[in-house]
Amino acid sequence: MKKNTIFIFQIILIMMQGIVYLFSESGPINFYIVNFSAFSVLLAFFLSWQCRQTTDIRGYGFSIIVFFTFISWIISFQVPLEIVYGNFYLLDPSLNLVYDAVVINKMVAFCSLMLNFFLVGVTYSYSDSKFVFPQRSYKIIISYPLLMLIFLCFFIFLISFNQDYSHGEVKIDPISIAAYGFLVKFSAIYLAIKIFNITENNKPNFYKYLYILNPYYLVIIVISCLIFFMASNRIYSIMLLLPLIFSYFIYMKKKINVFAVILFFISLSILGLLFKVYGFTDFYKQGLYISEGYVFSKFLFPFTAELATSFYSGNILFSMWENGLSLYGISFLVGFLRVMPGLMGFLNLDPSVYDSAVIATLYSGANYGVGTTAIIDLLVNFGVALSLMIFLYVGYFFGRSELKVFSGNTSIYSYVIFLTITILILFYPRASINDLISMVLFNLIFCKIYFSFFGTKSK
Repeated sequence: MKKNTIFIFQIILIMMQGIVYLFSESGPINFYIVNFSAFSVLLAFFLSWQCRQTTDIRGYGFSIIVFFTFISWIISFQVPLEIVYGNFYLLDPSLNLVYDAVVINKMVAFCSLMLNFFLVGVTYSYSDSKFVFPQRSYKIIISYPLLMLIFLCFFIFLISFNQDYSHGEVKIDPISIAAYGFLVKFSAIYLAIKIFNITENNKPNFYKYLYILNPYYLVIIVISCLIFFMASNRIYSIMLLLPLIFSYFIYMKKKINVFAVILFFISLSILGLLFKVYGFTDFYKQGLYISEGYVFSKFLFPFTAELATSFYSGNILFSMWENGLSLYGISFLVGFLRVMPGLMGFLNLDPSVYDSAVIATLYSGANYGVGTTAIIDLLVNFGVALSLMIFLYVGYFFGRSELKVFSGNTSIYSYVIFLTITILILFYPRASINDLISMVLFNLIFCKIYFSFFGTKSK
């Protein structure tokens, strides 16, 4: 199928989904709206992936686009789909899955429209089958000073770490988590430099990849992850591991089928759910059984249920938006301010003014943080039209970033941007995109300063 034909089909799909959104009304959950909205995203993804197969990154299925689309699809559609197929238990208010059922039709239609725009942006990023980027200079970037910074961050993290920390029970020390945040960012840059510096023409393999990385750096990764796993926290470990995994795929130029990636993700979700329910030391003992005391057991397919529960926060915020809520983009202004470390602490702004996750929690009266979603956070900040345009660009940005790093002939900044995106790629769908803005800008600014001080040396 030709690219132009694929693009036209996606535009037609957007027009159809737009009509569904415009004519969706408040009321009982509509079987046809939910199914068409969910299916249109899958079709749009299939069309976009077909276009990808005509480019130089054909076969590279381990993709930020796959993860972002698949997670967003689960968050947006699993709960409504299970309801329209008879799982009415999910409507029980005590489960905290559905806050306002009467807005679900319009909410689901809007989420589908957003993801369709995202995938059109991705397709547009594939507009040329061959990508010509500036020739790489025959220089390597010095990484040793950055490694010393990583050691320093790790040392501060360790000496300030609260030994009694337990996820959801005892809070982590602010200094420790700040040091860890820098460690994560610097780690992504370090990996970008290491991958950029590779010049060997021999066949790559896993052992060569480990050899390229400093062994002390790998020790830091292992210790940091174990600390958080033992405290029943997966998030901080995943943030550190994901750039490492993606950099391996860049180094290997490893091709893998997209369906294998989806199966890998589902397997990871199963492990993640069991880890969350039973903890680090016991999750492997229970098999695939989820006891009746957990909300996940109410789902027809419980092993992606943890992701699907983020539907609740989106439903709260969408209901509030329907009743007049608007943040006027302040969440994203805060995202830009976070580029400067410590500035938000100095300003001491109340999160209930700018953070949609806090607003949703306070409005619902929940006794825990309900979170937010990338799609609805954009909506309450910018409204329908601008949100669609932003998601269109995010799709283009993700697609173009991936093309550049797999081209093998690109700048160090392309590697930095891509690996920075991967830090939170499993969390962006149920967070705010302003986290992406602050992290990418910080790493780019840091790199500009770092390279001006330490520069490069001849190969």
